[in-house]
Formats: sequence, structure tokens, C-alpha cells
Amino acid sequence: MAMTSYLDFAENDYKYFMTSYEYGIVANAMAADAQEICEKYMKHVIDKYFEPETEEEQTEYDIHMRTHNLNKLMRFLDQRMGLNFDREVKAEMQIINGYYFTARYPGDESIEVTKEDLDVCADAVEHCRESILKMIQEIENELNENEKS
Repeated sequence: MAMTSYLDFAENDYKYFMTSYEYGIVANAMAADAQEICEKYMKHVIDKYFEPETEEEQTEYDIHMRTHNLNKLMRFLDQRMGLNFDREVKAEMQIINGYYFTARYPGDESIEVTKEDLDVCADAVEHCRESILKMIQEIENELNENEKS
């Protein structure tokens, strides 16, 4: 099967992350992967269901499709598409939001990821995935209802 969407890539990364986590692997790349997986899930919804109608909306779309910031993506989903995560998932996204850079590169802001960090990452990824799949189902149901009308 060819991977053609952000969802395909997110699901593939999700399987790899969860298998590594279940085997007890603790690696900095996993924390960065957790953030990136959530990013891909959110970008899938934006890419597939947001339809820019103006040049300004197109620019906004382009900016959000280049960001790694989960807070920015969640705000876009909420404010531009009327889709939001529950408070628990938002809190988890806040926690893992900086791993894309701090867990990948040396420097003043770098960290060494612990098993406890990855426990939070696994919960965050799982809850983000569940939320996004539910959003997709709701959007698809609405689109199908509109087609019938």
C-alpha cells in the first residue's frame, strides 16, 4: 500500500513508536517522534478538510502546514475549522510540544528523555490519535449527510 497522506504517515509512525515503547526502548528520538506523529495527525485534518477561499486563507494554510508547533495547529483546528481537543489532550500536547527540537539536537535547551517522559508521550500520541480519528469520522459523517441532502 502506498502512503499518500499525512494520516498514512502518522499511522505508520504511530505503529513504530508504540512498538518501540512497548519493548521498553528509551530514546530521545522517540519523544521527537511523538510530537511529530501528533503534528501529522493534525496536519492531515487541515490538509484534507480545510478549503482556503481567499489568498489570506491560503497563506494561513501554508504557514500552518510548515509549523511543528502543536499549539499553533490546535488553534488552527479550533478557530478556523471548529474542531477542538478536550482539556486533557490539550494539556498533553503542551507537554510534548517542545520535543521536536529539544530531544533532537545538543545545546542549552536539549534534554535527555526518561522512561517517564515516554510514558507521557505514549499517552499523548494515543489520545491525539483517538481524537483525530473521531474528528475525521464526524467530518465524514457530516459530508455524507450533506451529499444526501
